[in-house]
Amino acid sequence: MKRSASLLFLLLLVFSVLVTFSQIAPVKAESTIYIRSDGSVEGTDKILREGDIYTFTDDILDSDGIVVERYNVVVDGSGFTLQGPRVAEEGEPERGRGIDLHFQYDITIKNLQIRDFDCGIFIGNSFGNIVQGNEITNNGVGIKISICSTNKILGNNITNNNKYGIWIAFASGNEVSSNHIANNKQRGIWVDYSSNEIISSNIVTNSRYGVIIEQSSYVTLRNNSMVDNLQSFSVEGHESDHFVNVVDSSNTVNGKPIYYWVSHRDMEIPSDAGYVALVNCTNITVQTLNISGNGQGILLASTTNSTITNTTITNTNDGVYLHSSSNNSIIENYLTNNGQGISYSSSCDNIISGNHVTNNWCSIRLGGSSNNTISTNNIKNNSCAIIFEYSSTNNSVNRNLIENNTCCISFLESSNNIFFHNTFLNNTEHVTDLGTSAYWLAPSINIWDDGKEGNYWSDYIGTDSNGDGIGDTPYIIDESNQDNFPLMKQIPQRYTPKEQPEPFPAQWVTITILIIAVIGAAFLIYFLKIKKTTRPK
Repeated sequence: MKRSASLLFLLLLVFSVLVTFSQIAPVKAESTIYIRSDGSVEGTDKILREGDIYTFTDDILDSDGIVVERYNVVVDGSGFTLQGPRVAEEGEPERGRGIDLHFQYDITIKNLQIRDFDCGIFIGNSFGNIVQGNEITNNGVGIKISICSTNKILGNNITNNNKYGIWIAFASGNEVSSNHIANNKQRGIWVDYSSNEIISSNIVTNSRYGVIIEQSSYVTLRNNSMVDNLQSFSVEGHESDHFVNVVDSSNTVNGKPIYYWVSHRDMEIPSDAGYVALVNCTNITVQTLNISGNGQGILLASTTNSTITNTTITNTNDGVYLHSSSNNSIIENYLTNNGQGISYSSSCDNIISGNHVTNNWCSIRLGGSSNNTISTNNIKNNSCAIIFEYSSTNNSVNRNLIENNTCCISFLESSNNIFFHNTFLNNTEHVTDLGTSAYWLAPSINIWDDGKEGNYWSDYIGTDSNGDGIGDTPYIIDESNQDNFPLMKQIPQRYTPKEQPEPFPAQWVTITILIIAVIGAAFLIYFLKIKKTTRPK
């Protein structure tokens, strides 16, 4: 009986707790908010409408964002916060946009703090909108402009976003000015497949990539400062027009000016350059520079008869990048710790000579490029020494020291290149042909001697019975390639000049001269005194 009473009491207690909790109203998350085309606000009571001005009166948290369906309005955040649920993890569907403008115009978004959305502000198929004075932080993308024109992004703080600060895609004629763009994980400003954009007076800092112009043209950059990004500035494309942009020297990389020359000739790049691009140029000299931390250190596009020499390039994606350029010389430079030291795309009849190319992912990469000469370079400690791909043919590789690389020479459907008088020393694998491992690729068949002498291979085990310095048997590379005249000894290479020593400081030169003068005067006085005392009386 007591047991039944206890059980009944327990059931009543559980029931009363459930009833009590059912009467407590849950905290309701804000769902999608709409500013409707008729002017009404749907989904929140924290936005006050006065005519065409919509003003926040409180923070809106855990929201799915605001969709603006009415044109010619102002959304004033008054310093309040619009916060999303959280940024989607990798592989998850998008979790919302803070402000969503689709097919709208003449809308101003200002004084709003936007955070924790997959996209803070999205502007799609819209024009004439202004985003000004907002704090846009901790989103996936801060602001995305897609298929749009004549929008303005002005004076915003766009920070700590998980992907990009500002992403402009398939757009034309928009303006991004006077923004502070910092600590975005991937890209600060990305102009992608767009044209005639204006990027001015922005500070872009502490992102993986600062400003990237990709597959775009006629983009204007002025007075932008790119500081402490892993790669501050980059221009990428696959057509000549993608490199035709208006970028003047008011733009800086870590305080050093960008020299982006279009259609110049018979000139020399100033020695304080932080980034160099030569587009449709002829007979330009680039020398004695120190460039670091960009997408490319030096970019040549549709440029001819120019010279790059005695320059140090580090920590770039491409140290020197040539696109559709010919008859240029890259001579006696130092390229280290880059993605690719020197990279060619559709470029012919160029010379790479006497360079020190070390500790890159790839030392030299040729894509669809022919009739180039690679000679007397010191190529050491790279993951790949030289890559030939996409029908790179008739290139000459001679008298190079190619040492301690993981994958030395690699081919992808590239034949009729000639190699002779090179030293292949202690590479993990001297030659790799992707055509031998994939049945749909044609093998690359190349020439490994000049008809009399070939190359030195550190793993050649043949003999030289007549002592002429050439092995008695060929060095077999694969079933399609062999060096018929392997060398028994290394040919002396013309190595890159050693780093120049620091100049003797001028003040020490002056001090040394004074010391010598004082010592000389002392000896003269002493000599005259001795002569006087020994003179006959």
